Amino acid sequence: VAMPPDTLSMGASGGTDDLIILWDLHNGEEKHSLSGHEGEVVMIDFNNTGALLVSGAMDETVRVWCTVTGVCLQKLVGHTGEVHSVVFNCFGNTVASGSVDTTCRLWDVHTGRSRVLRGHTAAVTDTAVSPDGWLCASGSEDGTIRIWDVLTGGCVSLLAGHKEGICRVMFAGPDGRLLISSSMDATVRVWDLDTGDCKQVLRGHKGVVIIEYNTQSDRILSMARDNTCRLWKLEDPHNTLVGMTSLMIAQSLPLYTSTQESEADIPPLLKAYLDKRRRKFMDDAQPKMVAPNVE
Repeated sequence: VAMPPDTLSMGASGGTDDLIILWDLHNGEEKHSLSGHEGEVVMIDFNNTGALLVSGAMDETVRVWCTVTGVCLQKLVGHTGEVHSVVFNCFGNTVASGSVDTTCRLWDVHTGRSRVLRGHTAAVTDTAVSPDGWLCASGSEDGTIRIWDVLTGGCVSLLAGHKEGICRVMFAGPDGRLLISSSMDATVRVWDLDTGDCKQVLRGHKGVVIIEYNTQSDRILSMARDNTCRLWKLEDPHNTLVGMTSLMIAQSLPLYTSTQESEADIPPLLKAYLDKRRRKFMDDAQPKMVAPNVE
């Protein structure tokens, strides 16, 4: 599932039926059904304007789509294994992809040509591009993270420390000079890209960890198969994690989150019900502040 930056009007989903569906989020109706992949769609991402969508699939291909017409603009062929990750750069002219074939590729959206980034010894599970577009990060099942120079294709840093494979990598901090990674070793790590040092090791989860990062609040949300979410705050200017809130997810409890603007669209009875459920959830969760571990 993906949404374009700074918009709540459109979303996309990809699935095991080999299709990508573009949705109008105002009325919940299907805008386009994008067909062409011959395998499960694993990852999708919008460019910065929402005009383009990129998809990676188990058929070993990457495709670029026009979200206005639903037409496939590029079929990018080169990987020799399932594609697990695709992401646009900030300019929307380059796509970084990662594959089971242990390589990353940097694709020119307009020409379809690619630069191959080699170095990992196992499947590449995730890729990310820095906010300025000049660095690419890749995480692998070999437990390492590699930082690549987008211009030259050279590996400028190797980040090692996780005990098992990498799940997610994300650039963070006001200038993108931090990297956050999560792993199947149940930890989250924060790296200083200027030095290559691991600044923090965040422990507490049990099982595979997935992360999201909010640039506006400098908070990291980590989610794991232990049915918990942990919210970590990244504090400037020292770039240290000062605290953590842990919330147990009640499997039978639906949660609703919304912006202040969208609250007005919720029917009053439903809003009252949701407010009641959220208050009960917060009372039952009893979040605690726990000092992060350092390694």
